[in-house]
Amino acid sequence: GAEHGALDNRTFKARSGLGDALVRAGRFASAGTVLLGTIEAARRLPADTGGILIDVLNELAALRLNQRRPADAAPILTEALQRARQRWGEDAPVSISILGNLGHAHYLQTKYSEAEPLIIETLKLRRRVQGERHPGTATAWNNLAAVLQAQGKHAEAESAARQALDIYRSHYGDEHQRVALAMGNLASMLLAQGKLVEAERLHRDALAIRERVLVPGHIEIASSYNSLGQILEQQGRGASSEQMYRRALDVVAKGAGVDSPEGAVFTANLGGLLLNEGRLAEAEKAMRVALEIQR
Repeated sequence: GAEHGALDNRTFKARSGLGDALVRAGRFASAGTVLLGTIEAARRLPADTGGILIDVLNELAALRLNQRRPADAAPILTEALQRARQRWGEDAPVSISILGNLGHAHYLQTKYSEAEPLIIETLKLRRRVQGERHPGTATAWNNLAAVLQAQGKHAEAESAARQALDIYRSHYGDEHQRVALAMGNLASMLLAQGKLVEAERLHRDALAIRERVLVPGHIEIASSYNSLGQILEQQGRGASSEQMYRRALDVVAKGAGVDSPEGAVFTANLGGLLLNEGRLAEAEKAMRVALEIQR
């Protein structure tokens, strides 16, 4: 019996590893097939097999989120959560992590009223189990900020985003992508309330960090330029805004490519600005390019 169990564990770890390797190679469909087969086999095992099924369910859910299929991820996460809580209790890190991912899956489907209580519960558990200043707690604050923002609760969202940024800063220092991400999140909450000056400053700080810590051509650098373009456009600073949109496109050209979905968004933003400035021929050309990419 024990030998059989050890063999099963090894086999499942190997299969799970194969799924992981395929995900990293971007071969999502093949990874899904491997993981679905592994789940079916794991369901036939006796109940006490080291939480293998929970692990593989988690991997499949992560894959579905990667594929932008949150509606498919949600039921997988619901099962994984139930099994993890039965096995290890609700305070176990794996249970908390699955709960947070389930909240995120609902958020991505714009089911905000379902997402919010799950995200609040995740935050409570992280504060209690991991502590107020843990980066996991910061991530939960960030997720709460996003779901509040999506429901138009801007002041509450801003407060949650400030908590996240404060924790990330004290944990990672200022030279970290997580800190830049939290700055960008807070800036978007401020922007929604018309607090343009502080939003611009945060986006500029985030851009400076990203240019130091990320590889040239990284999509987050391009996103920073695009966000600055939007803020400057809202302030009526057309020439500066155009410069930022064009920089976003220069950066994306070095990485994902101008014909990526992000490239389409940045090109459309540039087109919108040119249209507002009455530069119709240039605007039309940009919009055509953006539409062509999105086809």
